[in-house]
Amino acid sequence: MEEKDKAVQVSKVPLIDKIAYGFGGLFKTGLGAYIATYYWMYFLTDIAGVPTLLAATAKTAITAIKLIEMSLTGVLIDSTNFKSGRYRTWILIGDIALFITSGLLFLRYTYSQPLTYVIVLLVIYAVNIFGYNVSWTSTRALVGLMATNTEDSVGLAAAATVGSHAAGIVYGVILAFALGTFEGNYNQYMYAAYLMGLIYIIGTIVMRRLATKYELKGDVQYKAAKKDKVPLKDMLVVLQGSGKWLFVSSAIMNIASGMQGVLLVYYTKYVLNNPRMLEIGVTASSISAVVAAIISPKLCARFSKKGVFIFAMFSGALTYAAYYFIGSNGYLYILIRVIYQLCATPVATAMVSMANDVADQKEMEGHKSAKAFSQSMIGVTIRIGSLISTAAASFGLAAIGYTAGAEVTPEILKAIILMMSLVPAVAYVISGLLIMLYRLDEKQIDAYRKSKINSQEKEGDKK
Repeated sequence: MEEKDKAVQVSKVPLIDKIAYGFGGLFKTGLGAYIATYYWMYFLTDIAGVPTLLAATAKTAITAIKLIEMSLTGVLIDSTNFKSGRYRTWILIGDIALFITSGLLFLRYTYSQPLTYVIVLLVIYAVNIFGYNVSWTSTRALVGLMATNTEDSVGLAAAATVGSHAAGIVYGVILAFALGTFEGNYNQYMYAAYLMGLIYIIGTIVMRRLATKYELKGDVQYKAAKKDKVPLKDMLVVLQGSGKWLFVSSAIMNIASGMQGVLLVYYTKYVLNNPRMLEIGVTASSISAVVAAIISPKLCARFSKKGVFIFAMFSGALTYAAYYFIGSNGYLYILIRVIYQLCATPVATAMVSMANDVADQKEMEGHKSAKAFSQSMIGVTIRIGSLISTAAASFGLAAIGYTAGAEVTPEILKAIILMMSLVPAVAYVISGLLIMLYRLDEKQIDAYRKSKINSQEKEGDKK
């Protein structure tokens, strides 16, 4: 009996490794994403002087590029092998590209044709997106090698969420300092972006060491995974069954995030009449998000990952709708952001683990495990939602007559408020309804994982 219990014992990921995973992974990539998400459109229209319609076209084009690149990222990673480790190598490649291009996104120079200037920035942004996608996807997929049970899978996902929102806290502090330090400088935003980009170096070192431990020095299951190439047909099966509803719900949910990403700088500047509310709001909401992320494993264990997802969608819809009624009250804006993050943040933890569950279910059915592809599909859904919302928000600004430097009329203010509140609220309700169709037996999948580890350990002992 004792020998049987020993056979099914599954080792847990040490706490220090979970902390390292959160800091080395989503913290560094999240930090770089914040300034590009919130400021690039504003930089084009109000700093670089690009016409609003052209800037809207550029913003929509870059979102489409994000979607295309992310669609191919999982296939690229699962189809390649390196002696230095699959995920370990792609993380390094991605982080180098991220650091080099992070400041160049905000490069200013005197141009005669706005279109030429925008095309140059689009090329730089495309390289930045490639770096972000391969680093993000490899980091997410590494969970499949590190976690051997649901508890560790959710715990690592929570660490990633904590890291991502901790980046939001640091972002607010560093950006306010950097913009103030370089105020009046011609390339103020570029220098600020590079200052935050220095943290990539630290994060890359941490993540490389972690990947080395689990991808290159692990037991037989890790060595086997490193050498394994996944056929495209086995990747595509994750889009069937419950996986379909997970990814569709995620895409619709991210319509809300995309609307806010484009409009928040305009909302804080013209509706709240206080541009600094953007950094204050990001910092305050990131603190509440870290708290929510820390408790999210307990929530997922108590109410299930699906239950957490559903609650996040309907509570998030209420908080988005609240923006419509607060007028220019900045304090209520901060309060709503804090409440929103407390309610909605656990869904990020749930989604990462649910994507792993989908891949493991397909492996249980006889297919090869396509964890990188499954995680990349979460990224794809983020881009699909962002593409729809970015196009709506960016061209919406042009359609309502917004022009940088011109008077902002009450009609324009009302339209910005509408796009910031009711449109995202509707998207969240639809997403909450669709995720109810997701059906996976988490206990069955967990039992399969334990059985798999047990078999691999016995095979290793024989060798």
